Amino acid sequence: MRKLYIFMLGGLLFLGACTKPSNNTTNNTTVLPAANPAFTVDGINDITLDHTQGYITTTLPLVIEYQDSVQQTVTVSVSGIPATAGGTQNGVIATGVPTFNTSIAFTYNRDSHIIPVGTYPITVTCTGSLSGAKTFKFNFTVY
Repeated sequence: MRKLYIFMLGGLLFLGACTKPSNNTTNNTTVLPAANPAFTVDGINDITLDHTQGYITTTLPLVIEYQDSVQQTVTVSVSGIPATAGGTQNGVIATGVPTFNTSIAFTYNRDSHIIPVGTYPITVTCTGSLSGAKTFKFNFTVY
């Protein structure tokens, strides 16, 4: 019987020595941004025109491409284009639901001398009806 008491005492000591880990876990909820933007704009790059070419027009094709589950109307506008004898003027150039295409035309006429040789910073702003505005910059250079 003495062995039974020693065995029980040993068992109680063993159980008393065990500790339960405390639960200090903090549950923080982090809201991650969407994996993809609602739309992207492809085709933005610098444009150059040689002023010795006479009358020349070049276009910058843009693709406003659907990327996420948020379908929305996107308005594309441009600013910074110098006054030309033709080509795209500053202001809204397209409105649509992605995916859609638009373009910006740059015209130089050597005979009218409307645009001086130089570099002009151009801004394209795409405003989604739900996601807000995205701004893209590039240079238009007449050399």
